[in-house]
Amino acid sequence: MQNSFSVIMAESAALAFAANLLNQLQCRVNTILSDNQQLMHFLNGSNHSNPLDWRIEPYTQIAANLLSTTNLQVRMIKRNQN
Repeated sequence: MQNSFSVIMAESAALAFAANLLNQLQCRVNTILSDNQQLMHFLNGSNHSNPLDWRIEPYTQIAANLLSTTNLQVRMIKRNQN
């Protein structure tokens, strides 16, 4: 990834990449864990039209689309367990 402007941007890009990769590989793994509470709250919410930062919207849309059309899930993990 080029030009990451924030931690939330890098984490949303990584999550979108992981979701896309798992979908392409048709993996049986269906849960992605993250310690980013804001991102998990946003993606597990019902409204994906207003992301935390407008620059992460392409990544959150990829993740949200895959989460709604596949059996993938995102779950929160405590930072000290990550």
